Order: sequence, then structure tokens, then C-alpha cells
Amino acid sequence: MMRTRKQTFFFLTFLLALLTGCVDDGIEDNGANSQPVAMDPGKGFTERRVSVNRDGKDGGQVALRYYDDMPNVAYIAASAYYKMMLPEATMTVENKGNYYQLKTADATATVDVKGDMMTSESYNDFVSLTSLTGPGLPSFDTCFNPYLKYDSHQYDRVSSTVTLNFRKYGIDLRDDGRDAYFPFATINDIFADNNMHMACFNGNKILVNTDNDKDFGDLDPDFSVSAFKTVEVGKDLAAYRYAELCFVIDNLFGYPGRTLLEKQGLRQQGIDVLLNAVSGGKETKELLQSANQAMFAQGTDALGYLLYDGGHTIIGVRAFIPQSVRNDFWERCNEANKKIPEGANELIKKLTNIQIEESERRNKLRTIRKKNYDTDLYQKSKDGRTAVFVMNSFMDLNTQGWRTYYASNHTEADWQKMVDAEEKDLVVQTVEALKRVRKEGVKNLVLDLTLNEGGEDDPTTAIVALLGDKTGSQQSPRKTSSWDMNILTGQFLTKTFAVDRNFDGKFDELDDKQDWTGDMNIVVLVSDCTFSNGNVFAAKMKDYGYQIWGQKSGGGACSVQYLVMPDGMEYRISSYRSHSTDRNKQSIDGGIAVDKTLTDEQMYDIEYLNSLFK
Repeated sequence: MMRTRKQTFFFLTFLLALLTGCVDDGIEDNGANSQPVAMDPGKGFTERRVSVNRDGKDGGQVALRYYDDMPNVAYIAASAYYKMMLPEATMTVENKGNYYQLKTADATATVDVKGDMMTSESYNDFVSLTSLTGPGLPSFDTCFNPYLKYDSHQYDRVSSTVTLNFRKYGIDLRDDGRDAYFPFATINDIFADNNMHMACFNGNKILVNTDNDKDFGDLDPDFSVSAFKTVEVGKDLAAYRYAELCFVIDNLFGYPGRTLLEKQGLRQQGIDVLLNAVSGGKETKELLQSANQAMFAQGTDALGYLLYDGGHTIIGVRAFIPQSVRNDFWERCNEANKKIPEGANELIKKLTNIQIEESERRNKLRTIRKKNYDTDLYQKSKDGRTAVFVMNSFMDLNTQGWRTYYASNHTEADWQKMVDAEEKDLVVQTVEALKRVRKEGVKNLVLDLTLNEGGEDDPTTAIVALLGDKTGSQQSPRKTSSWDMNILTGQFLTKTFAVDRNFDGKFDELDDKQDWTGDMNIVVLVSDCTFSNGNVFAAKMKDYGYQIWGQKSGGGACSVQYLVMPDGMEYRISSYRSHSTDRNKQSIDGGIAVDKTLTDEQMYDIEYLNSLFK
């Protein structure tokens, strides 16, 4: 943050600092060293000041460097990136002679620009941007809806030392004696989190997103247009783009366990080596290294098959093309498709076939269910003993509606507004279903998640707490826990949240007394189409003593991480930050086994389901 010096004596010093982008940036120069010595400065550079769009508003400018040997790759000082993301915070940088010490309020890291390495003994805290969600929050995914409140967490071990070796990928760190310089995409990939806190650069402008409810496409839908309009990027940018993608997959991937490359030894060998060994891999690698944008896009499609994990990871950049350039870019890709190697083309075809098969499977189940239920989310057996409540998606949430409700007096009229809202919310729908079954004297409730492909964590956590822990393992009914592991640090984490179970705006003992289910029998119905948070919900319910019926769920354990290529193209991966497990630290990506196996037709036959309770 710049400060105006009143003394005329300092005017020239200030002007020089302004031009170099280093005014009051929190950098320490190791005491009296007024001219600190650079360790790896590069042979020369050009500096540009680039405008920042911060959450749709003017975020000022930041200095980017383009080194003479990499004229198309933008670099940024570590402290400048941190200040851009967290304007109220400071990263101090100290030149220690043969490395840099980067220190935030929460943690420290060391950067060896000669060896192109970064190490932190408290990595999670060092790269944390969760203060953008709220003060005092821990360095992992947290809650955004007011019916939830972070309670506590516990790691299985304290230390989370991580060393990132950039040299392995040919990613060169630089410095100027006062700060360490990272390629813009590299430092952002390190800090970007699963709460959509991130920055991205398309060669012309920077977008910074700090809003959990939005992504960068909401801020500027045409942000990536220039990348898709470009026919070819510079060779240095193409080489760096491939190197950065390899770095991300090797280090920041969530390793769900099901992908083809994992089964071939991805974690042990790394993606660059493995692409030379698997069928179609060499051809895919060739495309990924191409400077031609259409050829590169085809390469990401082929890699998408090798890393297919059910839908969390979408490497193929064509999935995120802005509407305004979609037709033109697809035409270029179709033309490029005539030239791509057959091995890579076969991988693209296999990915397409998987997606078609999964779509057909979902449509088959929808057809069977619609025949029995139509579109009603609530069904009862003829004798009234059993009801089915359909939970289609954990994406059905009305966060703004909840914020308005919690700012109100929590009256019945206020609640009814949530019920009547055009934007439907699964927590509200579940509460209304529970009220109904209690009123109608229903004895058995089936929660149908057979076509639930996931969504947000908040409704998943809240609904589990509303239903209650039958094992008695929680401290109180209003508290519910989740379990996951951090793939990069190797830590297992137990996260506990408090839930306002009576929705009165308070987290207290009255929530413990709130009983939504009585002595009702509750089971969860899943299928191979139950994925992501649908799978997580089933895992939590099983851990809390509930039976699971139907067919083994489709799995999905990792949270999703959106990232941006160095040229501005978007993609996403299963993230290392949160790989869900059961309470015994076992990954749930393989799906949840059922207690009763049912055919497709039996899953949607309410009279048959009713008979299973007798």
C-alpha cells in the first residue's frame, strides 16, 4: 500500500519505487544492506503495470515482469501477489544471502531461487486465503451459509512441511535482491483455494476473485476470449504452460484413486514421464506442448480421458469456452482434429464414449423414476407407513435467502419466504419434508439420492445434523463432523461444525433439543449415479449409523479446484486440499457399499421399499 512522503528529500526515492512497483511492500532488505544482491536475476526484463479487476471493481495496478529469455511469461513478486490477494495483510520478504524468507502473519516459507525450490513447515497456513471468507477461520474449506458455524478441527499430526521443486518442471524462479519472483500462474496455483479465492491473468488484465459465491467468469464472462481467439502463443509460453500443468497434476491433484494414470503409477513417476509410457500418451504430450491453441485444446481433451475421475477433473479447456467465440474455436478444433495423431484421437473418443454411457445411465434411471414418481419430490406408500423424499442435488441452495432470513426476526412468515422463494434450497425442502412426515405419522423415510451428483458442502453437513447421529459419537446433536485428508501434506483432518438445528439464529442447547425425526426409520437410497457430495452424504450417514440401500454409489471424494492456464484458459481438477474419507481414514472415492442391494426397478417401487421395513 503506497504512502505519500511529505519530505521533498524523499521525492526521487519515492518516484523510483513507484516506477518499479516496490513502494511500502513490506520487503525487508536484511538490515543495512541498501543494495541487496540478486541470486538469480535473469539477463534482463521489461516491466508492465497491469490493471486489476478485484471482485468487479478497480483494484489498482500491479507490476509484472517479462524476462528477456521468456518474453511472453508474466512474473510477479511474491509480496506483490500476496498484497494483491490480501490488501490488509503483509508478506515480509528477507534476503538471507542464499535464500529468501517469506513471512506472513500465519506462517513462513523459504525460497531458493537458484535451486528453484520453496519449503514451508506450515504449508497449509502459509498458502491460506481463508481470511477472505472471515477473520479467524482455519486454513481449509469452511462454511458460507449462516445456519452453519465452524466449531473446531483436529489434525492427526501438527507438522505439514512441504517442499515444492519447481526446477523438476523447468520452472525458473527469479529475484532482484529484495524479493522472489514467481511466474504469475505458478504462485496463483499455489495459493488459489477451493473457496474460489484466486487471481488469473490473460496477458492483458488480472482478475481477483474473493467472493465465495462467484467465479472469475461471473466477474468477466469474456476474460478468456483472447486466449481462444489467439491462433498461436509464443513458444516460451507454450513450454511454460505444459510445465505448469505438469507441476499442478503432480503436486496439487487430489489423487482420487480411480484415474487411468494413477493406476499406471502417476504419483510415483509423475505425469511427464508417464505420458511417454501409456497408450496415446506421447501423442497427447506433443499436443499439450503445442503453441497452436486448437491443437493444445485437443491435447487437454485427450489428457481428460487419462485423468477422468467421474467428473470432478475437467482438463479439457473447451468445456469453458465463452459463448461469443465457441463456434469459431470449435471449427478450428475440428480442422485441427484432422491432423492430430491417432493415439491422442483414440483417447478423445474414449472420453466421449464414457460421457455418453454415463448420460444414458442417468437417463435410464430418470425414466424409471418418473414413471413412478413423476416430478414430485415426496411420495408415500398406500398404507402411509413409508415415504420417499427425493434429494436431487446439493447445488440447490439459496445462500442470499438464508442471509436475509438470519437478518430477520426468524418468524413463521420469515421462514415461509424461504419456502416460497423461487430459488429452491435443499435444506429448506428437507425441513419441510421432515415436518410433513412427522405430521402424517410416517414411520419409515427413504432419502432418494440415486441421481444426486453432488454440490456444496453446507447443505450436506446441515442435513446430516438435522437427522442426527445414531451412534452417539458427537458431543452434542447440533455438532457434526467431516473427515478428509490433505494429499500434499499427508495430514488427516477432522472438521466439526455447529448447526442451528432450530433455525432461530442461535447456536445453543436448544438446538440439541430440536428433534426432527423421532423414532422414525431412515435409510439412504443410492445408485452408481450418486456422485461427489451425494457420495459424501451417504458416507456420513453410514458413519452415523444409518443403512444404505440400492446400488454401490458412484464415488467421488475430492473437492473441486478451478485453475487458469497461463494464457487465460480455465480448467479444473480434483484438489489435494480435501480428499474425503470415512471416520476410519479410508478414502470414499470408490463408492459406498450398500446394506441392501436393489435393482433399478426396485429402487423406485415405493411399495417394495415399504415391504423391506416390515
